[in-house]
Amino acid sequence: MAIKVHCCKGGNSYKFERKQLRTAHIVVGTPGRILDMADKGWLRLDQLSVLVIDEVDQVLGQSYQETIDEIFNEYLHADIQVCLFSATVPKK
Repeated sequence: MAIKVHCCKGGNSYKFERKQLRTAHIVVGTPGRILDMADKGWLRLDQLSVLVIDEVDQVLGQSYQETIDEIFNEYLHADIQVCLFSATVPKK
């Protein structure tokens, strides 16, 4: 299917991120890094079909609530599929 996936995370150079994000169909990353790349205009969420957000346990714990709200309110279009993942999820 020729789908290109990119893991958007801290520790990657901005030059590398920018290059990879130009052709990605699926982006996986933490909320902070996703917002950073969208704010810079390097991650075009309006062109993605799927957005995967890691560390959902932190999102549920309110640590990233403002970041997630900004991503959803400012950058996502109605037809995007959003997937939330985490290695650990609280019982709540």
